[in-house]
Amino acid sequence: MRIVLLGRGGVGKSAITIQFCQHIFYPEYDPSIEDSYRKTAIVDNTQLIFDILDTAYLEYYSPMKEQYMHYAHAFIVVCDLTDRPTLVEVNSAVNDLVLAQDREVNDMPIVFALNKIDLLNDSDKKLATEEFSSEIRKIVNEFSLTNWKIMECSAKQRQNIDEIFMDLARRRQYYDIVDDFTLLQNITLENSQKKSISEHSRHKKCSLM
Repeated sequence: MRIVLLGRGGVGKSAITIQFCQHIFYPEYDPSIEDSYRKTAIVDNTQLIFDILDTAYLEYYSPMKEQYMHYAHAFIVVCDLTDRPTLVEVNSAVNDLVLAQDREVNDMPIVFALNKIDLLNDSDKKLATEEFSSEIRKIVNEFSLTNWKIMECSAKQRQNIDEIFMDLARRRQYYDIVDDFTLLQNITLENSQKKSISEHSRHKKCSLM
């Protein structure tokens, strides 16, 4: 399962990725750290391989970034709860991934990760979460997204890190099931129509005789 992380520099994309894969917290982005990771995990009794791309080093290489987004199965759009301007990048990130995916229906799995909740007290966290969530819902409506979730997290304290990736996996699995069911319905309908046409043609031949 290919996952791409998007968001402004400094919001914690690398920290979230490394916490999920290695259970280590890096307080600052280090360009020498790997930009892609692989982890095997069990989700609902199914073994999945997560291929995760941190786009931090791709911020100035848009053609390559667009290619990664096109072939991604799911996305994590990260913003910093302590830094409201990072919301601006959320709109830009969603616009980029929607264009790259180029789907008739924008049903790609997306988690909007509100990072750094450990830096806020309960009162400020509640206000910030409500404000960020309200703005994100406007973006969701603007781009007609159908398969998304907003989750608070802390890369530093490893809060909700695993849950973000597990949620994405379940969302992808669910939509794969829906797509398979829709395909089965279409095949059944097509076969039914062919059978109806065949019977109609046979009836006409019998009438002519």
